[in-house]
Amino acid sequence: EDYKSQGNDFFQKGEIQKAIQAYTLGIQEASDTQLKAVLFSNRAACYLKTESSHLQDCIDDCTSALGLLEGDPKAVRGKLLYRRAKARFLLSGINNDNVL
Repeated sequence: EDYKSQGNDFFQKGEIQKAIQAYTLGIQEASDTQLKAVLFSNRAACYLKTESSHLQDCIDDCTSALGLLEGDPKAVRGKLLYRRAKARFLLSGINNDNVL
């Protein structure tokens, strides 16, 4: 929970690499499945901010979080599915300036 708060603070300040480090430490130490899923989700948001350099990491974290939340009706599945889809879209190399 402390790592989540630290990561959130770093993310809000735009210190994305520090946020990634905090969430990673939290994932390594978390025993609660729900907390671990949230940490994966938050780290995925960071990876998405870094765009092309960590898109596969974003996809992997979203998939991990979705796996942990499987069958949980309170899960934030929509956010995870959106982040994973956006990362896959960006990874595909399609020029999103011409979309929409």
